[in-house]
Amino acid sequence: MIAGVGYDIFPIDWERVRNIANLEEGLLPLVGDVKVLYSASEENLGRFRGLQVQMKDNLADKQKSQTAARKRANWRIK
Repeated sequence: MIAGVGYDIFPIDWERVRNIANLEEGLLPLVGDVKVLYSASEENLGRFRGLQVQMKDNLADKQKSQTAARKRANWRIK
């Protein structure tokens, strides 16, 4: 609990983090709005930070973010 709010901590594999960063999954807060509490290595932390930057860049690209949203919406409709 932090300031009366409960938080979940759970592992996500690198492939899923990459998919989120590429806007292929809609779980953006799991990559973008996080505080890393532990990393097994500086290399892993750097890799994660790089994917955060990639995700922010993808979100800033209006065409890319709209295309990704349409793909996710169409996938759910089928």
